[in-house]
Amino acid sequence: MKITQGKIVNAYRALLRLSEQQLPLPTAYALYKTKKALDPQWQFQIEQEQKLIRDCGAELHPDGSVTFPDDAARESYVAAVLELNAMETEIDLSAIVIPESGGLTLTVNELDALDGIVRIA
Repeated sequence: MKITQGKIVNAYRALLRLSEQQLPLPTAYALYKTKKALDPQWQFQIEQEQKLIRDCGAELHPDGSVTFPDDAARESYVAAVLELNAMETEIDLSAIVIPESGGLTLTVNELDALDGIVRIA
């Protein structure tokens, strides 16, 4: 499956939330395998964003917030992250089937993030 970095980031966040749910074993295992397949790209995103923060002369705080030295640095960072998020990669993923009657709740944004990765049946 061809997928952008931005889609990977959003899907990974949604998978983290889903991974906290009690799920039937086959569904939980499929989520685990998918999360594991996306993990290297998630780590790549974190490393690249931290590098971009340093390159812009910004400061990353323990709470995850960032302080930029000026507006130009912030704009440069935002442009670089948008470019990073547009990068495409090929990942071998199978659609995860989640039973409609499983009692799970997802936000519209989470469903959008998991589009093509999760199938509700």
